[in-house]
Amino acid sequence: MHMFRISHSWKTVVLAGIVLVTVGAGCAPASPPSSASNASVSSNAQDGTLPEAEQGGQQEGTPPASSPAVSLEDASGTSLAERVGKGRKAGLGTRQVLLIDATCDVATYTKEASEVLREKDLGTYAIVIAQFQGSTPPAVSESDACLKMSFPLRDIQSLRAMLTLLQEDFQGELTETNASVMIQDDLPGGCDEVVEQIAKRFPQAAEQARARCEALKERQEGEQQGGGETYDSTGAQCTVAPDKTCSPGMSSEQYPKYGMSFVTPSDGTVVAEAKKYADVGAMYLAAQKRYWQSDTSLFGCSDKFQKPSYYLATSPTIDSSMACAAAVGDCDDKAVSFASLLIASGFFEPSEVRVAMGTVQFGKRPTDIGGHAWTEVYVGDHWIPVDATFGNVCQDNGTCTTYKDSDFVDWDYFNYVEYPVIEYWGWSNDTMYYISSTKETSANLPAYWKEEAKTIYEVAK
Repeated sequence: MHMFRISHSWKTVVLAGIVLVTVGAGCAPASPPSSASNASVSSNAQDGTLPEAEQGGQQEGTPPASSPAVSLEDASGTSLAERVGKGRKAGLGTRQVLLIDATCDVATYTKEASEVLREKDLGTYAIVIAQFQGSTPPAVSESDACLKMSFPLRDIQSLRAMLTLLQEDFQGELTETNASVMIQDDLPGGCDEVVEQIAKRFPQAAEQARARCEALKERQEGEQQGGGETYDSTGAQCTVAPDKTCSPGMSSEQYPKYGMSFVTPSDGTVVAEAKKYADVGAMYLAAQKRYWQSDTSLFGCSDKFQKPSYYLATSPTIDSSMACAAAVGDCDDKAVSFASLLIASGFFEPSEVRVAMGTVQFGKRPTDIGGHAWTEVYVGDHWIPVDATFGNVCQDNGTCTTYKDSDFVDWDYFNYVEYPVIEYWGWSNDTMYYISSTKETSANLPAYWKEEAKTIYEVAK
């Protein structure tokens, strides 16, 4: 799978794993981060639910106007009001949501709170969910540039507006850094399937997307015939010839089941690596520090899944690596390896870890749509995406970008900001799978495996 790379201003985050492809789990790199002052360029699992989360009845409403990339329906078309309203009970007190400029002192706004339930720095903004029993929550004022929003968690319209704002911030960074500039042909159906997805959201851009896809497809076929190149960018000894056995061509429905054999939590290399980490945060940081590099430049393949043992132990030694001595791979390699490590670590139950595959939109342009693979974990009582492709990146031009530890996004970032899934193809790990379009499932599938990822605001006890 090919994937692309992006930079985030909130923490100079880089997302290397998106596929702007013809529909498959491909991924492709983009231009270097626009904010690289903190980067060098060279040629604890928590309960994700709110304690007694604020309750409220269902309330229908129309989302505020926003960029075309922002959607507050999930991949199944369920509205935010329906998702937030499901299962909620009334009368549990007032939970207040505060959206604060991250450069400001959050404590100023929580000093009157009877309980702070959640406080999360998202880079541009900080989010606080707090209980104000016997006191008045802080209010937004024209004279206060720090407090951007303040509303009860049960206020669906305000929650909708906040999620739109956070999503626009996320998408704006993706567009600004030119992250999603490629449509790859490493997935099924030629260019037809990706054009079909784009036509649903941006009908006027469909033919432009087709022309671009076909041009890129022709270019990639030339690159694939040439095979991987040899690099020596670090001085380390990388002399092992890469395994150039490519993954077969597949439909989007076939990818989740195909990925099952690449989730290997019992493998000795995986078990040994998993023992190195004290918590989820440390393991996720290590995953981000492993470099993204395209299948074409590594293996001469439009698509190739690496076994986690190969990715962790052999890819640091192959002569086509641009980051010799470091693990290299694209979005599917990172997703299956990270899932394998999470299961092997025991941080989660095996059934609480899965690899998700689907179509995403990372950017505001019509062509910023494609296939991708990422990991999801079940935290408390809902799934959240944990995308291991955020991190260091090597582009096909031979340039690698390395970030400081403080630049990376936290593992639970998408518990607070909606992950931009357009369509799930399905989920799998080493023992279970579910195909969204056909409803095909393994015999032992728990009911909650059919649930899509949610944010913390949508979940209530």
